[in-house]
Amino acid sequence: MKERVMYPRMLAVTRALGISNRKFCLSIGKSEGWVTSLKSNKYDAIPSNTIRKILQTYPMINRDFILEGKGEPILDETDTLSTLPQSYQPEADNYKELCMAYRQDLADTRQELARLREAYFQLLDKNSMLMASLAALQASYIAEETEDESRDGEETKKAKSS
Repeated sequence: MKERVMYPRMLAVTRALGISNRKFCLSIGKSEGWVTSLKSNKYDAIPSNTIRKILQTYPMINRDFILEGKGEPILDETDTLSTLPQSYQPEADNYKELCMAYRQDLADTRQELARLREAYFQLLDKNSMLMASLAALQASYIAEETEDESRDGEETKKAKSS
């Protein structure tokens, strides 16, 4: 049986992009489970229109990696610049700046995500403590009500017997 190569390549691409398979699939107009379906695909190939859509959506993806498994999933700046049409070459410096800004934004976003994740877990802990305090207060309130009812019942019995 022929080894499936497209599934691991697409997994490597989504990991290199830092996005979920689901988000990747939806961004290229495929169903949510398209990447996973490559695992059991009868034909170990991706249609050319799908490859075209992937490369249009994610120009930093290495075409050779998808088609032949050569190189890394993501092109580095110099590889990407060399694939630009000649008419875009004057904008190459701007492209480098955009890549650097994108990388910085990505790093900043990851830091913010880590900070938000930590804040989320702290809020979960605080919520758990508040829920435990609330449960203790409710139990205390119920115990007091039960004691009051018992006293009222005893006082009623004493009043009736006298």
